[in-house]
Amino acid sequence: MTKSNKKSVYMLYIPGGAMLGCVPMVMLSELERLTDMPCKDLFQAFEGVSTGSICVTSLLCGHSAESTLDRYKADGQYFFEPIPSRALKMTFTNVASFVFSGADPLKRHRFGLNEIIRTSNQLTRALDESYNEDFNALKKFAKQDIISEKSKKGALKICSRLNKDQSISEEMREMIKTMRIYIEQVEPSGYLSSMFYNAARKPVDFIIKHWAGDYHYSSERPKEKFKEYFGKRRLSDSPKSVYIASYNLEDGQFEHFYHRKNDLLTNDPAAKGETSEGNEFLWDSTMASICSPFAFVPHKTLTDKVYADQAIIHSPIASVCDLYNNKDANTEIKLVYFGVGKFDEDFIMQEHKKLGVVGRVLTGGILTDMENYTHSLSRKALGNLIGEENITIFNPRLTSEEIEKLNLMPSRDTLDASPENTEKLEKIAQNYLNIPRVKARLHSLAVDLCENLYNIGQLDKEHLDEVKKRCDAANDNGKPHHQDQNNTPWGGRLRNWLGWNPQ
Repeated sequence: MTKSNKKSVYMLYIPGGAMLGCVPMVMLSELERLTDMPCKDLFQAFEGVSTGSICVTSLLCGHSAESTLDRYKADGQYFFEPIPSRALKMTFTNVASFVFSGADPLKRHRFGLNEIIRTSNQLTRALDESYNEDFNALKKFAKQDIISEKSKKGALKICSRLNKDQSISEEMREMIKTMRIYIEQVEPSGYLSSMFYNAARKPVDFIIKHWAGDYHYSSERPKEKFKEYFGKRRLSDSPKSVYIASYNLEDGQFEHFYHRKNDLLTNDPAAKGETSEGNEFLWDSTMASICSPFAFVPHKTLTDKVYADQAIIHSPIASVCDLYNNKDANTEIKLVYFGVGKFDEDFIMQEHKKLGVVGRVLTGGILTDMENYTHSLSRKALGNLIGEENITIFNPRLTSEEIEKLNLMPSRDTLDASPENTEKLEKIAQNYLNIPRVKARLHSLAVDLCENLYNIGQLDKEHLDEVKKRCDAANDNGKPHHQDQNNTPWGGRLRNWLGWNPQ
């Protein structure tokens, strides 16, 4: 990071990674020690996704990085209590879903049926409660595996009645007309095909219901804890600009829960700002961000929208662009990325290439390529926007010969919350910070953050001088080190043997 006379908005970004979230919190604890200041005062903006949303929200609520780490480890054991035969249950359920989706009598109508569900959700939110029964009936119709002539007529009747309702706007009636077109196109399932499909599904559904279907962890547990920690704070109560990322399943697109201060440099918790529609409770937006399909069921917010975690392919490009578009000419945007670490998968990637297209899909090779493409593209775009010199990355390797010799190899299952695994992650992060060039980079960041606070009138000279004195000891960049991932794209490859990354 180069020195500049301009005032800067430093944005802290923490990605997803389940229990790998211990890694950035260890590093941020050391940053707080060096500066003798909490993270919420050091940075002007924050973004988190999945694991990162938990960490960022905790820091903004006034918790130290160290206390957040301690609580995170304890909560991990509560959130991810082992489920017997979980991998087998998940495999059975998902393979069964894949097989039956291929045999689905309504397969060619699924796009239209899904649009009926999506539109019904939109109209339910837009209209008063008196219409809920009709739209719930349309959603129930669209979610059926087998559609009879009778249920089709019932759905068409509802659309006809709604189209005649003059209290509904013309624009909304057009949406209802489109739903009616989709319903008219549905061909009711034949008797024989329905009978064979149901006969095949019944035993499988029985197994899923009574054994295989409980592979998800309870989402009530994190919800309970987040309500306890964050209380009734909303996005607009954040003392700094904040972005929490998630994926809107209904609209099929990325979405930010955010609160951006009008004055990006302010340190006033009551300062005005722009907030995303809904102004969700912090616990609600955090739940929307952590619900990975491999860990929890999708989360329905209090604003009646359904979200899931897509951290594996997320990058901070949207939040940085938003800050950049709302800064003044004399302010720079600087990104500080504290990663969850990176597993080396070079050998596995070579094996993926030998397996052909189908093998690569099953083992996650294709997804890894997509992930790396997205992340490298995002980093290049961010470098062009704010300058590579304004991007600082801390992201240790989690696997190497040295780590293996020290018996510190962490579990490839990122949901492993056992004390043994989190202790290994902590030690890896601590060892990483002792690498001379990493230590120098962290000390340099500590001084830069405090100099920026001094320049914008939020830190006195005496405190700044103390930080400089504390950090002067690490002024040797040292030699390149195998564990230092300063120049790697964020996210890394966090894939286990099944090819998925439960963030």
